[in-house]
Amino acid sequence: MNGNNTEPLDSYELKKYKDEQALHIIVGLLERTQANIKLYIGFLEKILATQNKKPEKQTEDINEILDDDGDFINKQLEQIRNNMHQLENNSESPDLWTYSIEIAKVQDSLERLIPINKKKSDNANKGDLEEYLSYEEFDPSHLSHREFHLKTESHKEFESSYPLIPKKNASSTELVETYKHVRTNLERAKKIRREIGIFTIPLRVKEYMKKLAGVGTYLDFHNQFKNELEDADDRMVVLRKLAEWNSKYIHGVVDIDKGVIYYVGNFWRQVLSYIMILGTAVIGLGIVYLFKFEGFQFLGFKQNPDDYWILFVLYLLTFTGVFLHIIKQAGDLSRMKDNKGVILDKLRLWVHVREYRFVTTVIAAIVGFILLAHYTDMYEYTSEIYWTFFLVGYSVDSFSDLLLQRFNTAVSVHNQDVKNKLSNILKSSDQSKSLSLETIKETSSK
Repeated sequence: MNGNNTEPLDSYELKKYKDEQALHIIVGLLERTQANIKLYIGFLEKILATQNKKPEKQTEDINEILDDDGDFINKQLEQIRNNMHQLENNSESPDLWTYSIEIAKVQDSLERLIPINKKKSDNANKGDLEEYLSYEEFDPSHLSHREFHLKTESHKEFESSYPLIPKKNASSTELVETYKHVRTNLERAKKIRREIGIFTIPLRVKEYMKKLAGVGTYLDFHNQFKNELEDADDRMVVLRKLAEWNSKYIHGVVDIDKGVIYYVGNFWRQVLSYIMILGTAVIGLGIVYLFKFEGFQFLGFKQNPDDYWILFVLYLLTFTGVFLHIIKQAGDLSRMKDNKGVILDKLRLWVHVREYRFVTTVIAAIVGFILLAHYTDMYEYTSEIYWTFFLVGYSVDSFSDLLLQRFNTAVSVHNQDVKNKLSNILKSSDQSKSLSLETIKETSSK
């Protein structure tokens, strides 16, 4: 292969590396900023907790909070300013054009809370949008990300930010304004955390998925990110966004209803899942074949040689029902939002991540088939019997669900009984020990 043929590949790999590095820097800056903002939010909430007290006590408590945390919070705000400057510089990378709007929104929210010294040229960014768009060959890539956002969003001036840290020894009249400013800053700070979370969580979730044990394990999304995104609706927005992404970017598939992301293995691990499911069904077919031989007469299949072929047909009908039900379940899980259709690539992945469940379904179907065949009159087959075997295969998963639920309920009740008995035994033991000590003390006093 000559050098001309390899050059496009090398250029692509280099661009991909630059994209990943630029995005990694941005995400790192925003993560640090979010940590700083979290501390600032805690500080503001402490101050707001004093507002139900008397004015003299309010001033005293605020002074105490400022003495304890004021310098520390000032350092956090200074770190945020430094992060904002770095964010401004790094966000101009052409490799980040895909994320330019999201990054600009975070920047604007930060500047509403913490204004930074801006260059004079920034005011030019708020020029006449119509003039910019009047060119026939307008190309957004000629603009910086910041310019593009400012030109395509409404350009009203930001409100001047309130004092970030209250002053000490505020009078009773000043306290009203103090609490007003604190509430406004708190609202803006929480908005920043929300926007950073919505932007960075999808880009970070892959790292959490890599830590999972393997196929069948999952990440509880709501539990993992409830501190970053307190509103469940915001977490659902991110989950829906992740559900539409290619699974290779997050190493998983999203179950929006349950709020979890299931781990997805590599290609050969996915192939193994299908081998396990189909292999289990083949083993069941082997059991049907054994019905031809001695030792299986008690099942009533030996009387007529044609029974074997009938059983074979019934087995295929049963597992036609099983596999149709598996496809239906995987299709329901891979359905896009608003029920607009099924993502076929996700359908095959759902079979993979639910391999344990579907193997269990196949085993239950084999057991159900044997029991049904045993109690069915082998000489009076009608179309209803064929339909019955098909329905058994299709609905066996529902029956196994019911059995598992009852089993889990029974186990939990039994565990609770055991815990209660152990608790009673320990209480009795403690009481006997205390009585023994009292008896010893009384004896020694005499």
